[in-house]
Amino acid sequence: MAIGAEFGVSKIPVRQAIGRLQERGLVRRVPHRGTVVVRPAHTGVEASRLAVMYSHVGTGFFASPYYAAYLNGIEEEALLREKTLLLQPIDAEAPHRAFRDVEEDVAGFILVDARTQVYAALEEMLETMEKPVVLLGYEGGSARMESVQSDSVENVRQAVRFLWELGHRRITCLARRSPLDDVLHPNYVNRLRGYEQTMRELGGVPQSVILEGADNPDACRAFLERPDRPTAVWCTGSFALLVYEAAAALGLRIPQNLSVVAHDDEPTFAYASPPVTTIGTPLVEMGRAAVRAVLERGAANGAGHPRRQLYAGTLIPRGSHAACPG
Repeated sequence: MAIGAEFGVSKIPVRQAIGRLQERGLVRRVPHRGTVVVRPAHTGVEASRLAVMYSHVGTGFFASPYYAAYLNGIEEEALLREKTLLLQPIDAEAPHRAFRDVEEDVAGFILVDARTQVYAALEEMLETMEKPVVLLGYEGGSARMESVQSDSVENVRQAVRFLWELGHRRITCLARRSPLDDVLHPNYVNRLRGYEQTMRELGGVPQSVILEGADNPDACRAFLERPDRPTAVWCTGSFALLVYEAAAALGLRIPQNLSVVAHDDEPTFAYASPPVTTIGTPLVEMGRAAVRAVLERGAANGAGHPRRQLYAGTLIPRGSHAACPG
């Protein structure tokens, strides 16, 4: 140890001294960084403020019903616990700066559904930060990170089994590669995995379609025009109405010719024609859980193993599903 060499003592008493300091909560061991001094308990504004970090800058973050639901839950729990919130955008070109700029002013961080490239750039820093960090909605974090996320595999399993029981065998999974990321988002990766596993377990043949770029109903038409077109589609929530548009352009009626089940619910789905059957994820409760998690991690000074809290969705049957046409 460098301390032992500096003061001319062996490693054993140094380890013993550090162990006593650790027991008193004055220092803690951080992976890849060694032993660091624990800051005094937060007082004043710093102790009462949490930072909500988001990386989907300029992409309708606040207009999205999913992120709005997360923020509602975060706000409700923060008010209950007498905490204030700081909303901090993350610049994809310099993601570390967003955390460093506010680190001294907050008691912890909630990172909302990070873009894949942004998380990859931040991962090492996030795992070694002194202030607690919780990932909300992002399913690609390492096991060393505290996270609150949807149980995508179980949610897709519910949807596929529901359609299978209606007699559907040609069930297509529709996902999209965002133009903002070079790789498929981890949430989509998990959904595809759950879909493929379930289809094989049931004896079916997986048929996944990955759309590239921006949402476009014309891109949905290609797989609906095939002779062996699907009789049912499972898709991420935002794609449901695109499938509706593509089906209408081809003269396909929902649900008579094509059943649609979406992952995650949107306020507009109940008013679509026909209303969209979905797997509703408890996004508001997940936002609340993220606040509780970051405060608990802070109170424990980072001690204990990080948790991965999974929230399964619930089937909301509406009018976009029917028995497979003969």
